[in-house]
Amino acid sequence: VTNQNYAATFSEYSTSWMKCKLCEAGKGADLKHCYSCASGMFNEGFIFNSGSCQPCDAGKYQNEEAASSCDDCQTGYYKKEKSPESCDRCNAGEYQNENGQVQCHTCNTGKYTTEAKPRKDICDECPNGRFTNETKPTQCFQCKPGEEQIKTSETTTSCVLCNAGKYLNAIECVR
Repeated sequence: VTNQNYAATFSEYSTSWMKCKLCEAGKGADLKHCYSCASGMFNEGFIFNSGSCQPCDAGKYQNEEAASSCDDCQTGYYKKEKSPESCDRCNAGEYQNENGQVQCHTCNTGKYTTEAKPRKDICDECPNGRFTNETKPTQCFQCKPGEEQIKTSETTTSCVLCNAGKYLNAIECVR
């Protein structure tokens, strides 16, 4: 009855009949033995499961052997599909501020991330005198001489020339 996480073992007194034993949580069963689930796999140990170790669901991982459950991917990480693999970290130009997610968010236009490290919070705004209009921005670009950055909807998406009678004081156009 291995499909219910039982392992069949031969009796010490007779080879003509078998007895079954329930494998504990974190273990799977083959025809004769219980075995520990590998890292990235788990088995809850309930009677109604398949008897074998299962890969962790999307958004979850498990680094330990003999696990009865999987943990959520942490902020800054994600996992797209059910697999025994560990969670992937968000790329530069992306972030993830919630646990257990299947993808990362892309930085909005005018915001960026430079580090290819786990990004737990929202993307940074371009500093004064710089802009970005890329998708998945990883850097901000310097405005050309005589231009200042403009902000639209709280993002820095471009630079414009100073109006007649104004000059650039390294950050903004002034009289």
